[in-house]
Amino acid sequence: MNELLEQIKRAEAQADQIRQQAAEEARGMIKSVEEACAASAQQSQRAARDAAARLVEEARVDARQEIAQLAQRRDAERTLLRDLARRRIPGAAAAIVERIVSNGNR
Repeated sequence: MNELLEQIKRAEAQADQIRQQAAEEARGMIKSVEEACAASAQQSQRAARDAAARLVEEARVDARQEIAQLAQRRDAERTLLRDLARRRIPGAAAAIVERIVSNGNR
């Protein structure tokens, strides 16, 4: 009977040791998973920041191109208006002279 009780105690001690080892292994697994999740989250955040930075840079490039195109159009319109005004200067001057000559110096 004593021998049977000793076997039961050894089996219980062995079961307790196995349970403790399993609990330690489970904690280790949980820690590994948590570390992997944290690393994955950091990598995802980095990737998201990089993607956002690329989008912002692309938007800046597009905006600069659009600004350059608008500036070219504006310069062309100014040149056209200036040329049109210069062509009208002789006619305007002639009209002013004609008016002065017709009306005299009053």
